[in-house]
Amino acid sequence: MYIYQDEVTLPKDKLKNLDFDWKGKSVIELGANIGKLGVYVLEQGAKNYKGYDIDSSMVQIGIERYSLDLEQMDITKGEFEADVVVAMALFHHLKEKDLIKVMESIHSKELVFEVPVGSNDVGLYNTRTLEKYTKLIEKCYGEIVEVIESGATNDPYNKRTIFYCRKK
Repeated sequence: MYIYQDEVTLPKDKLKNLDFDWKGKSVIELGANIGKLGVYVLEQGAKNYKGYDIDSSMVQIGIERYSLDLEQMDITKGEFEADVVVAMALFHHLKEKDLIKVMESIHSKELVFEVPVGSNDVGLYNTRTLEKYTKLIEKCYGEIVEVIESGATNDPYNKRTIFYCRKK
């Protein structure tokens, strides 16, 4: 069975350029896959972690492998409240109407997400520019605190970028 997170850059390496303090924070991850980010944030001192993914087999593997709090869910049908919500390599898989719905359902103080940014549309996902993500964040969530380069090395088509945002 193919497990995406076993094949790509580890969360600690993706987030290496982000100076973020996870200590004492409640963390929700959208598009958690098997939950490797959960392992990382808990090691960094997060108070708790809850991950959601649409694929029940990935959720089950994450529970068995890491004993994490993971749940199968279509994230377009949820509401998410925590100190910080994280979405690594997820938002570019959503059509714009679903992305807006998800962003509006995030009720956290902080949002961290990683996406490919650019205009090289190769048909694999919904490519958006930095300007487009900026407008979506300002319209649906809050303000951008920082935009940094991701440490991800698995996308040959567009630059992977991390957005750190705060609720207004």
